[in-house]
Amino acid sequence: RRLRRARLPRLSVVLCLVAGFARADGPQAGTVLYLNRCAGGCSFSSGAADDSISNVSSVVPSGGATLDAYAWGTASFGEVVECVRDLYSPFDVTVVDSPPGATPHLELVVAGEPEDLGLTAGTTTVAPFTCGFVTNGVGFVFANEIGNDPQYICESAGRLSGQLAGLDTAFHCPDVMSFLFACAPPKTFTDADVSCGEFGPRPCTCGGSEQNSSQHLLALYGPSSATPVPVAGRTGLALLALSLCLAAAAALG
Repeated sequence: RRLRRARLPRLSVVLCLVAGFARADGPQAGTVLYLNRCAGGCSFSSGAADDSISNVSSVVPSGGATLDAYAWGTASFGEVVECVRDLYSPFDVTVVDSPPGATPHLELVVAGEPEDLGLTAGTTTVAPFTCGFVTNGVGFVFANEIGNDPQYICESAGRLSGQLAGLDTAFHCPDVMSFLFACAPPKTFTDADVSCGEFGPRPCTCGGSEQNSSQHLLALYGPSSATPVPVAGRTGLALLALSLCLAAAAALG
């Protein structure tokens, strides 16, 4: 009697292909970004290193700081939150507007004025910058100084949270890491290699002459669960596994 060759079920072939598009989590996958409107006012103490869990900031003066609540109402703040969520929708980052408690998180204080931290009038943001991810980092977006402009506040929050993730300023208007505004909103973390710089190109602070904000954040956070990543973005091990899986499927018919 002739022996029949075993056949690999079609489902297995499909699983092989799916393996090539599995998520590639970054070292900070699942990061929580807390937008704090300082309801009722909030206080921060000074410290050598940021600790968002205990309200300690390295950019707050030695006497501490107290900030007034977001001045522009619930609806306006809701627009800011949704805009920042849209900015981070490609990445494995959860944007919240309720206190995360003891959960490690980045925090943007979206409230107050620069004078609250001893800074000059007209300053709109401040945060530490280390060329890397600031664990439990805290940044301040002085929304009461900016005015009731949810889009501008959102983009300021995007730029500041990018800074906490190690991104430099971008000399590319469509990128939210840019200070340039001669382009139509909304800004995004663009998938393009662009020069660093504020109002002209300059070498990047952390090395090189260009940065890609989207790829930087994908490497740091990984993609959101709704964002597929192509085979080209996999590690060598994943590619090898995919190749072996497909070879086995072909050999077995």
